[in-house]
Amino acid sequence: MPPRSGSTRRTVKRDLRSQRGANRPAAGVTSVLADNLFEPAEFTVDAGAELTFSITNDGAAIHNMRVAGEDNEFNTNDDAVSEEELITAGGAATLQWTAPGEPGVYDFQCDFHTPDMAGTITVE
Repeated sequence: MPPRSGSTRRTVKRDLRSQRGANRPAAGVTSVLADNLFEPAEFTVDAGAELTFSITNDGAAIHNMRVAGEDNEFNTNDDAVSEEELITAGGAATLQWTAPGEPGVYDFQCDFHTPDMAGTITVE
């Protein structure tokens, strides 16, 4: 997603696909939240990968992380949301997400800072 005009969001990409085969899941992902950005903001994973995001809030504002489910719509029953759902400055949380079995691009966001604070997960 392109940033709105005036935004200084950096985009960092990380390829989390296994080096040992297309079906081997990536286990852990470190995600840093800062004020109005995710780092990295783009991931690539294998279809069906079981991921655990370790999330830290390096910003001053409250944040969270919500990954859209297979329908790629937010605020539906298949979303995955960080535990803690409200991550204060200096706080940490985790998020468990299983990539859909079908390839595609799936969105994630901070519920408090959309549309600026968002990213994508490419499932291959």
